[in-house]
Amino acid sequence: MRFAQVFSALAVASLACASPLKRSPVKRATTTNFTDIDVVQYGLSLEHIEAELFRQFKANFTSDDFKNGGYPDFYYGRYQQLANNEETHTVVLTAALEALGIEPVVVCNYTYPINNLDDFINLSHTLDNAGSSAWAYAAANIQDPTISALATSILGTEARHASWVASTVFHQNPWNSPFETPLNFRQLYTIAKAFIVSCPADFPNILGYGETFPHVDVNVSYPNATLTFPQPSGSNAGQPLFAAFIQGVNTTYVPIDASTNSITFPDTLTGYAYILVSTQGEGELLDNNTLAGPTILTFPFDAAGALITDEAGNT
Repeated sequence: MRFAQVFSALAVASLACASPLKRSPVKRATTTNFTDIDVVQYGLSLEHIEAELFRQFKANFTSDDFKNGGYPDFYYGRYQQLANNEETHTVVLTAALEALGIEPVVVCNYTYPINNLDDFINLSHTLDNAGSSAWAYAAANIQDPTISALATSILGTEARHASWVASTVFHQNPWNSPFETPLNFRQLYTIAKAFIVSCPADFPNILGYGETFPHVDVNVSYPNATLTFPQPSGSNAGQPLFAAFIQGVNTTYVPIDASTNSITFPDTLTGYAYILVSTQGEGELLDNNTLAGPTILTFPFDAAGALITDEAGNT
């Protein structure tokens, strides 16, 4: 029996026999009531996005495409393995929910901005990083220890995927900072919505599914950037705004120039980071003080720790 099949059986059995998932709302360290089941459904909804991307990869690209693109032969096999891992994630989560008598969320209709193999490689790497951020937050908000362990193991695999692509394919940094970067439910859905065309009418409202922040566009001329986002109105109109950079377990704020909507990047950012627009310049970044974002930024660095830039000096 293949390892994936053994793991699937053990995972489902352990989930079904573990202390029951709490079905009544539980007060967490946030202002939202939700259950462990909600978090598993949330994770499955995101894994569907990744798994479908890799299904399209299998359907549309061959080993010859890698050869013609100048990539080593073994890359194709590695991406096949990544695809199988993502499929296994959806199978295990689906089976675990069904074993508990819960109807799992289904696959929606997705769109991916892919015109060639390079587009796929870049996008799959982005989604692996986002997946790591999703599970880092989700695992911390699951009470049942068995479910939390499963979420953490998926987190580790997503991070390994991203690390392999960054170091082997891109020849860049295999990690971003000493810690993974958690994104909360609404922050992650804001990123995911770019790929969701439609879901069934009866798709459940999991953890505010569909409730997202406006997009923030970032025009970079490193070390500066200009931001475009919906301007605040009402009580927020005219007040100072800040760019909030989330990386690892830290949030760094820099003021936004009100006349130009420009910022200067903090010099502490390395690898993947997320930028949001906030009404506050210190303290905890919460949904109620967020105006837009997150948008993904990359600050690749070499083995000496120096940022990798292009001829124009941009990362």
